[in-house]
Amino acid sequence: MTADSPFRLEKPKHEEEKSLWERFKEFFAEKGEIAFSRLVPSDDIKDMPPKYKYGFGITLIVGLFAIFCSLFITSYISGLQTQYLSPLSGTTASDDCETISVANTGTYLATQDGYWQGTDGFQYAEASYQVTATSYTLSESEYVNVMTMLYYDLVFIGNFTKHLDLGYNLIYWSSFTALPDNSNAAQRFSLVGDPLVIFNRQYVVGSVSSIHGVCNITSVANFDEGRGYITLNYPIGSYQANDRCQKAVDPAYLGYLEGVNSKIFSIYFDVRTLMTGIAMNLGIINFAQIVEITADRSYFVYNGQIYNTSSYYDPQFPGMTPLTCIKGFQTPLCALTLGTVLGFPFFLQKGNSTNLPERCKCSKMSAFEKQYAYSECNKFQILAGFLFYQSDTPDLLFELAGKYHYNLTIINELLYNASFVSSFWGETSSQYEYLHTEEYFNQSYEFCKIGNITCSLATFSLFDFNYNWAISNYYFQLQTGACQDTISTSWENW
Repeated sequence: MTADSPFRLEKPKHEEEKSLWERFKEFFAEKGEIAFSRLVPSDDIKDMPPKYKYGFGITLIVGLFAIFCSLFITSYISGLQTQYLSPLSGTTASDDCETISVANTGTYLATQDGYWQGTDGFQYAEASYQVTATSYTLSESEYVNVMTMLYYDLVFIGNFTKHLDLGYNLIYWSSFTALPDNSNAAQRFSLVGDPLVIFNRQYVVGSVSSIHGVCNITSVANFDEGRGYITLNYPIGSYQANDRCQKAVDPAYLGYLEGVNSKIFSIYFDVRTLMTGIAMNLGIINFAQIVEITADRSYFVYNGQIYNTSSYYDPQFPGMTPLTCIKGFQTPLCALTLGTVLGFPFFLQKGNSTNLPERCKCSKMSAFEKQYAYSECNKFQILAGFLFYQSDTPDLLFELAGKYHYNLTIINELLYNASFVSSFWGETSSQYEYLHTEEYFNQSYEFCKIGNITCSLATFSLFDFNYNWAISNYYFQLQTGACQDTISTSWENW
């Protein structure tokens, strides 16, 4: 039979069964192909022939994996180094946290009970301390050091004020400033006393006087809280016709110009400038706490020597009239510029009597008098003004400072009798006849006699009938300011 005979039977074929290993390879090859296709993000690579597809695909996958690892590691390291803010649940951070410094700018108040402005328990009327900061940053340890230093500064001053009357203590309250950052006046710790509030009394009475008597013609005195100026106005006609007035001061020395000014002779000054000048002269503050206006630099020649002078202002009193200070003496001498004269500023409390010049002496005050707000020594009854000589040069003022070895505190003390006599209390005293004798005036003005020339005074009396002890815009009350430490606080509160 031929090979293609229908009756020819084919020999049956038998396929060999695959081994377990072969089936394993086929399974993973199939799954690998599926996984590879899913991993490769490019359709162009998927459509390539196998000999190109796998090479380009693996290269792309490895590159993407490398980029992922790079971004992950970078982000991880950045996360480790990044600091996050977290509120404290107590007064200290947990061990897992690190404290960071924050730059602060602004004015912050605090009370003697230990409350900062903005915290529970803070009361504005109780605020006695003020911190002014400009981009100020402190670490935790620096903050502790600064606050410790300030605490002991307050303790020192508090112990000192126990022996001072209300007048001196009001100067501390209005002018004391500590600079935590050495001589950087932008960072300041101060007390809340404000001359604009301290001088804002119900009644203001003013006068000029000299060894020849008080110019007691009709006058009007007032205090402008908005400008900070205290002013005394005399009718120029009546003033020029009065011999005691003319002997006290020729209006031209204090800036009056005939034909230019009105028929009113005005004497005025900025109370912030006055208080800053007194604080400088008494050594309560120094040049580090005030700011120089360098454009106003000048000089005086005295006894053949040159003394530099310039204008200054206190940053805590924006808008104050500049203060004139002279360097070169044993201590700086600061004064008010008034017309062509320099006025030596003074600030005193009226004293323990309304009839006679009796200073409040801490050693003689009882514990009750110190604690009683209505005692004469705790009342805001103020004598303030300036001493001057009728001269176009400051030589006589320099002579006066030299007479007392440049201890300007002594001059402020010796002013008391003369200022009291010419004050509201001296003019209304039951002892008027005694106080206004030629002999008493000669004694009162002997302290400022240079050769045959004596000084003159412009004295302002400020007082209330409805007593008020406010010294700040938030009405902090200094009711017992005489002969007590009203400034410091306890370490626990601090």
